Amino acid sequence: MMFIDGGLSLLDGGLLLWTPGEHPMEKVLLKAMARQLELPIDEPFCQWTNRQLHTLFQGSGDALIPVFRSDLSDSQDSTARWFEFRFEGIIPTLEHFSSFKHEIRYRLQEYLADVPCRMCAGAKINPQAAHMRWFGQRLGELMLMPLDELLPWIRAIDLSKHEVQVGGELLREIIQRLEFLVDVGLDYLTLGRTANTLSGGEAQRIRLASQLGTGLSGVLYVLDEPTIGLHPRDNDKLIRAMHNLRDLGNTLLVVEHDRDVIRSSDAIRDFGPGAGPQGGRIVAQGSLEEIQNNPDSVTGPYLKGTKSIQIDNTRKPIIDPTTSKEKTNCKWLTIRRASHNTLKMIDVDFPLEHMIAVTGPSGSGKSSLVQGILYPALARKYHRSNLIVGSHGGIEGENYLNKIMQVDQSPLSNSPASTPATYTGVFDLIRQFYAQLPMSDVFHASYFSFNTGLGRCEACEGVGKRCIEMHFLPDVWIECEVCQGKRFKERVLAIKFQGHNINDVLESTTAEALELFKDQTKIARMLKMMCDVGLSYVKLGQSAPTLSGGEAQRVKLAAELVRPTTGKTLFVLDEPTTGLHFDDINKLMNVLNRLVDQGNTVVIIEHNLEVIRNVDWVIDLGPEAGHAGGQVVFAGPPSELIRYARSANPVAPRPIARRSNGGKRMVVHETHAEFEREN
Repeated sequence: MMFIDGGLSLLDGGLLLWTPGEHPMEKVLLKAMARQLELPIDEPFCQWTNRQLHTLFQGSGDALIPVFRSDLSDSQDSTARWFEFRFEGIIPTLEHFSSFKHEIRYRLQEYLADVPCRMCAGAKINPQAAHMRWFGQRLGELMLMPLDELLPWIRAIDLSKHEVQVGGELLREIIQRLEFLVDVGLDYLTLGRTANTLSGGEAQRIRLASQLGTGLSGVLYVLDEPTIGLHPRDNDKLIRAMHNLRDLGNTLLVVEHDRDVIRSSDAIRDFGPGAGPQGGRIVAQGSLEEIQNNPDSVTGPYLKGTKSIQIDNTRKPIIDPTTSKEKTNCKWLTIRRASHNTLKMIDVDFPLEHMIAVTGPSGSGKSSLVQGILYPALARKYHRSNLIVGSHGGIEGENYLNKIMQVDQSPLSNSPASTPATYTGVFDLIRQFYAQLPMSDVFHASYFSFNTGLGRCEACEGVGKRCIEMHFLPDVWIECEVCQGKRFKERVLAIKFQGHNINDVLESTTAEALELFKDQTKIARMLKMMCDVGLSYVKLGQSAPTLSGGEAQRVKLAAELVRPTTGKTLFVLDEPTTGLHFDDINKLMNVLNRLVDQGNTVVIIEHNLEVIRNVDWVIDLGPEAGHAGGQVVFAGPPSELIRYARSANPVAPRPIARRSNGGKRMVVHETHAEFEREN
């Protein structure tokens, strides 16, 4: 059960949702509950019976639990009844409070998981409807079929003349819509897949497929990064689908960084030349050839091939322990018998102190391996996390690490008071610096914080803006009329360094702040790190919710790079290149390379071929998605992956040895063909 740790007792914190505290009354109630309901609260949960577990989670019903005076004192009079209470159970109590408290609902998210309904076994229909069969198949069974199986099955249906009159048109519509889903690269999905389990790219492609089925014309479609989560081999399917929409008489406006999509466009608008204040202009526009030959375009050289993503990687080559019987030259982290979701009981080796890319088609098991097993298992070990770990047989080599960190594109915070300066910690140093200025003899560092009440503007609580609730409309933020958006009181703003007060620093970009504090070693070091990761244009005081996913990701990396490191940290990144330009990817890869040079390990789930080319080790899962995936097709350095691609027959690809699963052989994966095309 996901709520409990079988090796611990209730008193020792085995119940992840609730650990009894030290309050005397809580102990009294717990003692009385354990006595009346016969719950062994001091024994590990693995020794509890099913009845005892059911009582703990579902409660004692209408039965009242007596509490005696002796439960609180050392009195021997156990007959002196104090009061009675009813134990509702863990789950009913949480359901009750979460219905009207957002904080509780948010905290419960990590403990919740969907399980099939016992009555319908996940079919979502009543028993009468579930017994109906269509050409031998129940509706629930069809909903669980992958589309690449369902579509051929429906195509093979042979209707009689009468059946064609009744449902022929309906059957054609079903086939057509399934074909649209397959055409956009979603052949591994099932129709019964819930929407909240879809990635952003999958949801976007489903909406695209639904539009293909409408047959509308004269519509303007806006697509934001439609290739997110899409393997390069599926790009052609997506591009064909978009061209079909165009050919129906529609217009598609696509925000994209993928090379294939840009090259297939009829017209291109290239913004720049830089980011933030340095951007906002169309520096080049026209056809692909015009963009490639425009000297003002930052994107053109990457499209033309005169510029590419390259990092300075001088690390020693890795000796694979499964192919070399001699001693290896690095430490290894190994996941044994991984079987979470689509994974097929595989063993996977990760070379530590290197950069590793986990590749494969969408739905092949990459996230199940890294996000479902590797990250939660190590987070529980090193950081006592409550994350649920996917099914596997164990992890070897954990002793070589002491920390795991997930660097994703989620917002730094939902609070407008959170900024890049506060997240990285550079603002603490800046506040201390201002407190040491001659004019600050009566002010200490707290006066220069917009999160405390000493020096901040109380009207806006240091945000510089005030939120106006519009009830049935989105909230509106307006500039604070007291401080005019300057966050602080006038006496604090009067303290300046080289003509800049504390608010001026927050309103300056990272590059401007670096120039201002270039002689302050600690401050300059942090600011330079932020510039190195490509954030020179970001304002130090920019509100965290307004940062893009890529910007938030780079702020997290900068914050980690400036911290003292033991060189035993494992960094996990899931498609870090999402939303990043070629230039930004170059900067990101150099930052990740710097982390590895410090002795850390970086694991990246990625489809970008240029990123894959620049890592130390590739673990390719497949060979297909869904039920046809979940196996290690290839494990080795990118150079070997390229060599296999070039030696493979394009008609009948040469099989290659799987590195991590008993030496079995499997057909070469499409990633190899993509490497052949790109290299």
